[in-house]
Amino acid sequence: TSVEHALGLVATMARHLASAQQASWRLEEETYGQWLDEALRRLPPTEYQVLHLRQVEGRGTEEIAAITGITPRSVATLLSRARKRLLEQIRKGKRL
Repeated sequence: TSVEHALGLVATMARHLASAQQASWRLEEETYGQWLDEALRRLPPTEYQVLHLRQVEGRGTEEIAAITGITPRSVATLLSRARKRLLEQIRKGKRL
């Protein structure tokens, strides 16, 4: 019937719309990921290393200090600086 046909068309359109929305979200995530990668690369090397060890590898302050050869207090300071730099870039809406 024409009602069934119309419902089929609506369902098809809804699937296409959902697919397009998902593609848009993936593109947005990819763009953000690229921006974040670039922002991380711009950090001073030691800040990047300390942030990577903490956030990606999940290492603790003492372990990071032993790996990098700096004091635990310096680890905390560098983590704070790195996070602050990234937050400032986000707040500025800076696209790298």
